[in-house]
Amino acid sequence: MWFMTCALFPPLVVRILLMIELDLAFRIGDLRGRVVLLGFWYSGCAPCRSALPKMRNLHKKYDDDDLVMIGISVDNDREVLEKFIVVEDMSWTHVWDPQRVVTKAFGVASYPSFLVLDHESRPVYLDSGWSDRTMMRLTGSIKSHVKRARKAHSAGER
Repeated sequence: MWFMTCALFPPLVVRILLMIELDLAFRIGDLRGRVVLLGFWYSGCAPCRSALPKMRNLHKKYDDDDLVMIGISVDNDREVLEKFIVVEDMSWTHVWDPQRVVTKAFGVASYPSFLVLDHESRPVYLDSGWSDRTMMRLTGSIKSHVKRARKAHSAGER
């Protein structure tokens, strides 16, 4: 249901929301032209942990110019979160959201949840939970949108 909410956000609003809520860690131009995967999770979530090997592989597969992965954790303890990220070799960008500001803004109610934004910052895919089927749908969406972004880039639209 939260996808319906996100679908109402024009691309610029999504970019501004990310810029504001992620403590200005990402500037509007930083995301332009790239596919973005927002993964909402926390360290005590068993399905989130099950997803980690596939997420690591996904991160290794795509260049940062094609896919920006941003993990948004709702862990309460920052120190526990930081250790978990290191131990689990989660080398993509992470945002600590203990107040659930970003999570609430996107209407996330279950974990893990995944939102893919296309190269124009439009929400194009969402899913919750974890299974092989979830992974197939997620990777299929990312693959097709990265291909579109590359095509747009070679046509000079980026």
